[in-house]
Amino acid sequence: MKNKEILKIYFEKESTKLFLFTLFFLTLVVLTNQLYLVLRESISAGFSEIEIIKIFSFKMLRDLSLIISISLIISISIFLRKSYKNSEAVIISSGGVSEFGFFYYLRNLIFLTTILVAFLSLIFSPMMQEKINDMESAAQERPDFINLKQGLFQKFQNNELIIYVKKINNGEGEFTQDLSNVFIYDSSNDITNVILAKEGRKFQDLDKNIYLLLSEGSVNVLENRRISKISEFDKYKIKIYEPSQNNRDNIDYDVRSLSLLELIANSNLKDLSELQYRISQPIVIFLMSVIVIFLSRTSPRENNNLSYIKIVVAYVIYYSLIIVSKSLIESGQISFLIGLLIPHLIIFLFIFSIISKYKKY
Repeated sequence: MKNKEILKIYFEKESTKLFLFTLFFLTLVVLTNQLYLVLRESISAGFSEIEIIKIFSFKMLRDLSLIISISLIISISIFLRKSYKNSEAVIISSGGVSEFGFFYYLRNLIFLTTILVAFLSLIFSPMMQEKINDMESAAQERPDFINLKQGLFQKFQNNELIIYVKKINNGEGEFTQDLSNVFIYDSSNDITNVILAKEGRKFQDLDKNIYLLLSEGSVNVLENRRISKISEFDKYKIKIYEPSQNNRDNIDYDVRSLSLLELIANSNLKDLSELQYRISQPIVIFLMSVIVIFLSRTSPRENNNLSYIKIVVAYVIYYSLIIVSKSLIESGQISFLIGLLIPHLIIFLFIFSIISKYKKY
């Protein structure tokens, strides 16, 4: 009993250390990739610096369940392969410990990770996806001139509004810009105006209306391509956008952002397919942990990479079964219950076939 307790502590300590290291490494990889994708998206979407940070953070948190799942599978595989290579696992097995014993020693890490992934995939990730959708929807509804560009003639509202600013500095607000040497050509109304100002400020109010507050300038009225009237001003405020002018639709309905209760309540095929996918995530990590334990068993002289290849193939096949079942549920070809159970039942039978090859303890 004492030896088993020592082995349990050793397995838990070493596997947890390897799991945390793998989690850290994979997080850095995903972090770099997500940062690149968000920055690339921001070019077309026009995200502000604050929005880039928020969306990047939300996407990292959304993908946390997948990162943790893969980290656990990799860490268990590496730990057991290392143990077999160094003959540690062989010696332990010869002492009366089977693969079921290895699972017993690793059970705390596996169960805790499975519970965490269940919480993340069922509850937390959809919350993050909803926040992402809200920010992307707000960016989509935003006018193109939410951020003016320095030294360029920018055309808006079907070329009826042309703005040129010689120098721009970011202000204190999220979309506030301090402007110097401003030129505006406005033909959106019956009267065409050319507005010149020494300084100005673009800002957004609480109702998301966008204004230009200009100072020390003039309004020049054009008639027949000639200036017919000049009005000097110290301060001049122009509303250049209000939300009611925007007719673009919001981002399409995204089932990934629905809560667990909403998926159950809606019960349409698309929602049921998403429910099947979410419920499958914690089951995948649990059954894959069992598969990894049995497929990692080799002798020190055997090819070290063969077991890794088997594990990768098993993982790909498992996920493919889930995705195919998800598609079949969404198309109405199979019921939700069958689509949920069949992939895991196939993998369970695969595990049973593996276990049957080994001596039961």
